[in-house]
Amino acid sequence: LGTVGFFGSLLASRSWRIVATFLGHIGLCVAYAKLKRRMPYCKAFYVSLCVTFMALAAPAAYSPGLLAGLSSAAIMRLMLLIFTVAVTVEQIQDLRDVREDAEAGVVTLPSGLGTRRARQFLLGFQ
Repeated sequence: LGTVGFFGSLLASRSWRIVATFLGHIGLCVAYAKLKRRMPYCKAFYVSLCVTFMALAAPAAYSPGLLAGLSSAAIMRLMLLIFTVAVTVEQIQDLRDVREDAEAGVVTLPSGLGTRRARQFLLGFQ
């Protein structure tokens, strides 16, 4: 029922930007679901790219002039900030989910390198 409501709201949208943004995000999520076992050590980075995409694309789709006042350098800094925060959150969640990821055959930094080395990487990344 939620999916029907979601797609109904997309169809009722008056902007192609909104529809394209959310369909693009759904495409990225479907690709993630199919590829996560085939991209060792990259799960958190892929998810963080999706978060960065939606953090900028969704508001810009609803208000096309929202980012117009920012320079390219400012947008890149904003993207980098969002990405690094998202990677940190994803890595922390992967530290928590080591056993589940290993059981699912998903190789994350903590499940592949061990929690100690993954924590060292995360501290270095910061």
